[in-house]
Amino acid sequence: EFSVMTVAQDNKSQWLSIEQKYLPVHFQLAQLLDLVMSADIPQHKILRGTGLFYEDLVRSDALICPKQMAVLVANTQQYLSHQEVSFRWGASLWPGYAGVFSQSLGASESLLAALETLKLFRHWLSPVVVPDIHITDTLCLVYWKNTYGVDEKVRRFFVEAYMSALVSLTIEHSVDGQSHWRCGVQHLDANGPHRVYLGEHVSCLNMDVMVIERREAEIEWRKGSMHLRELATQQALTAYRHVDAETFPEAVQVYLSSRLSEATSVAVAAEAFSMSCATLKRRLSAYGTHFQALLDEVRMQHSLYLIHVLGWSNERVADYLNVGDSANFRRAFKRWTGLSPSASRDKYASFIPRQIKSNQSSHTNSELPPSGLPEYAL
Repeated sequence: EFSVMTVAQDNKSQWLSIEQKYLPVHFQLAQLLDLVMSADIPQHKILRGTGLFYEDLVRSDALICPKQMAVLVANTQQYLSHQEVSFRWGASLWPGYAGVFSQSLGASESLLAALETLKLFRHWLSPVVVPDIHITDTLCLVYWKNTYGVDEKVRRFFVEAYMSALVSLTIEHSVDGQSHWRCGVQHLDANGPHRVYLGEHVSCLNMDVMVIERREAEIEWRKGSMHLRELATQQALTAYRHVDAETFPEAVQVYLSSRLSEATSVAVAAEAFSMSCATLKRRLSAYGTHFQALLDEVRMQHSLYLIHVLGWSNERVADYLNVGDSANFRRAFKRWTGLSPSASRDKYASFIPRQIKSNQSSHTNSELPPSGLPEYAL
């Protein structure tokens, strides 16, 4: 079992780990526990295996780790299995009560600014399953990544919660009270709560992703203040400077994204991180993943963007990703996504708005930079 840790006891490590206690316990768990306990579920059942006691929830200096959050969510699913729990938790999650992180998010002057805050503080505002945010000339993309390799059922709970949180935040702060997000989810029940909490534009895809037109994200929000957001952001960066802001798999994927057109191997990556191949494999294994899985995920993300947004041919994508000819790419793409490129084009045809595709294709600067996906314009 786990225990809580106070701020004074915490020590800096090179990358965040699933067992690193850096999250103030009241940031998100208190809201989830209130929701669960309103259903008359005994406290000890929900907290079983977390190393937490109810008294810890009111301690301002108590810290927990992502693994403790995952255990609590697994307990929640065991004793309160109906689908809406994750969505209801997410709908009230942001800006929330995460101190300066919530202040920065709540003061965002637009959705684009909120995405900047969410990217910067993703491991505090969206721990366990974190957002991977990309901004292009015409659209904003948010992927949800299982950074720590948690159980699939637990992963799904967090994805539903955080998607619901982002949609609710957008509705609450936007001038027209509308979301405009398009959500793609791996699991979509016809009579489930997805459309209630995520809106009408929900599609069943082979990955969890959200997309919105950039022009919608740039519209000023009603209660935003750039000055207050920047002030809260600086306070957060100062207060939590002892905690690293990324995990090792994230660092590896950033490295891989910048070298997609080059021949990349475990040995080459290990040398770049100044460690042996065995150490790199061992560190990735601690997150429940491995080098090839990360490389496949990066290639899949890039190929989906190149095909569905930029409209590249199979041959051009194959050449860019350095995977051989178009036949090799088709086989690899089906292994990554479960679909052939042509079937994927059909499936995503209605998900990416037509005006986004045409506008992106018409940009003369729509070619990808050497680092891979369009760079963050934040």
